[in-house]
Amino acid sequence: MKKTVNLVFVAIALVFVACSGNSSKPDYNLKGKVRHIRTTNYYAVERFGKFEKGELTDEIGEPCLYDDYFSLNGLMDSTVAYNRQKQLLYKSFNTFENDKIIAQKNYNGDGSLASSYDFSYNEKTGEQEEVREYDAKEGRRWRYVVRRSPNDPSVIEKITYDENGDVNYRWKVKEYKKNGTLVKEIVYNSDGDVERVAEYNNDGKILIDSAVIEESVSRWVYNKKGDVEYMESARRGYYHYSYEYDTKGNWIKKIWYSGYHDEDEGPSHDECNPVYIQERVIEYY
Repeated sequence: MKKTVNLVFVAIALVFVACSGNSSKPDYNLKGKVRHIRTTNYYAVERFGKFEKGELTDEIGEPCLYDDYFSLNGLMDSTVAYNRQKQLLYKSFNTFENDKIIAQKNYNGDGSLASSYDFSYNEKTGEQEEVREYDAKEGRRWRYVVRRSPNDPSVIEKITYDENGDVNYRWKVKEYKKNGTLVKEIVYNSDGDVERVAEYNNDGKILIDSAVIEESVSRWVYNKKGDVEYMESARRGYYHYSYEYDTKGNWIKKIWYSGYHDEDEGPSHDECNPVYIQERVIEYY
């Protein structure tokens, strides 16, 4: 896929890092001390009645080929991504302090700066409070601020500002926790209307994401190892996943099957066909 989509992949990873202060993207679910992961994404093609790896693909929202590098304490130090011709697309580098990300720099394949981010945290709670971004291509700067309500700590206000300091967008999030773990959140837009509702399991993994205004619902189900078994989305359709694992319990092969979800009978596994194959080579400390 084009470079713009691959940079979206960086942005998605960044959103998670910014919210959690951690280093691993949600779907990594890593076990053991991982040093390096090389992920390669292929189309699934049928040959002589069997599905095999075809050409490289970036249609699943990730680059065709990318390397993630981790520090000894599990923080994601950098990512290097390539296109179908295995030419460099971008490099991304993270800087941490006290196990929290404080800066990220993203470079284009030609070595020029694409964007940079700076993070700051609340001294008392340790929660992320602000993200500052610089878009080198557009010469644009913006600021993303998070504040907990002094009257109700379960309410978070999020505001984005443009480079002139004007408010771009403002919304609120109401959190519901059980034993300290987030189990549900309701997002309100600037008009006070409910925009989306998300529910999570006891491990913090998302189960249901309802976009109220768009009237769409996405659902996730996980296997015993904590990886997504199937996902249903109004936008992306229905996918079922199968895995092969290494001795540490991390997946090294993931097959995407497309199918459909019947309103009365639920998701159909029998009608699923392989569409993508992901392979990972994992190096440990």
